[in-house]
Amino acid sequence: MKKTTKIVASVAIAVVLVAAIVTISLIKDTEPSTPATSFSVPSTTLLLQQPTETESFFDWDAYINSLDLSTEPESSTINPSDPTATMPSTGPNVVVSIVYPSDYVPQTLPNSTTTTTTEPTTKAPVVQMVDYKYTITDDSVTLNSYFGSDMTPLIPAEINGLPVSKIGYNCFKGTQITSVYIPDTIHMIDTAAFSSCSKLKNVYFMSDATSIDIGPSAFQNCKALVNIKLPSETRTIGNNAFSGCSSLVKLTIPISVTEIGPSAFAGTNENFTIYGKQNSVAQEAAMGAGIKFEVV
Repeated sequence: MKKTTKIVASVAIAVVLVAAIVTISLIKDTEPSTPATSFSVPSTTLLLQQPTETESFFDWDAYINSLDLSTEPESSTINPSDPTATMPSTGPNVVVSIVYPSDYVPQTLPNSTTTTTTEPTTKAPVVQMVDYKYTITDDSVTLNSYFGSDMTPLIPAEINGLPVSKIGYNCFKGTQITSVYIPDTIHMIDTAAFSSCSKLKNVYFMSDATSIDIGPSAFQNCKALVNIKLPSETRTIGNNAFSGCSSLVKLTIPISVTEIGPSAFAGTNENFTIYGKQNSVAQEAAMGAGIKFEVV
């Protein structure tokens, strides 16, 4: 009887063990399997320091937002509290859990690709149009150089809505122009503006009421120039302005002229005559240089 009881007990224990094994197996079969392509992502906890505004400020917010967590990460470490830390050159994808200080305020640096810096300058920029290079100063235009093909140019009265007020230094010097038309917006013919224009015969001022200054050597060595009448509001004639104009026979100077520079008419021919008002600065200059003068 005792032997039979032991056998029965052993069988019962065996059945319990088998049932337990089967139950464990069933539970494991119901758990989701891990895909073959899954990987383990290390998680690093970084304590972000409150950023300080320095020239070497590192934009951790932008960096963390740029991380791509869809691919397998590389092994890299970042220490935000290190002021010399820079973004890894390999562009690692790091899973970061962030612990912000209670007073932390996220900051974003300006986008350097869209920020432009204008260097201060006192020199006006030179701009180029079809026939001229010019500068803009004080809301007016100065012509710097002429390189057009027209040998009888009409100087523009305005460019881009601004008046052309000055024919600049050496602007037409040495060109082959034969005539030039000067608008009433021009108030200054600068030094050597038409110097050595050996074929220039005619200078036309398009308004007699233009107030203008004729700079030093403005028409020096214009050997083909024969006759020129200055506007009635001409103010000054600079030194050597018409020197070397060997074909010039007639120059009309208005009474508005208050100053004529020395040697303004040096090298003109023996038939050269100045026309002007009696007791004017023009008459005094003619007498002083031994030049013929006619009262008009």
